[in-house]
Amino acid sequence: MTRILVTGFESYGGRSINPSTELVRKADGASIGGAKVVARTLPVSIARMPDTLRKLIDELRPDGIMLIGLWPGETMIRLERLAINFAEFNIPDNDGSFRTEPVSTAGLLHYWRPGRCGGSRSDC
Repeated sequence: MTRILVTGFESYGGRSINPSTELVRKADGASIGGAKVVARTLPVSIARMPDTLRKLIDELRPDGIMLIGLWPGETMIRLERLAINFAEFNIPDNDGSFRTEPVSTAGLLHYWRPGRCGGSRSDC
């Protein structure tokens, strides 16, 4: 069976919960379109998150991965179409770190997912 790793993030910035984790917990174990959802929570830590994600990928060997995050004030869940290879925070992460630099010096500046998420551009 196809497995999809879906991740949320732990709470941060003084918030008691992170809706992304609440959402993925509810999806854990579900079967969607013939794929089994395996949900996990990632740390809000620029230092710890990459290794945590790599370990999950090595352990679970998913066929696909979807990371779900939170942007305070956003009124809906959106699938990202553009990933920027740059970490920049207006508050420290859960380890107290501020970072304003590329995530990977070996990576591209950005990654674009062409096409549409649904029936219209507003679906993304």
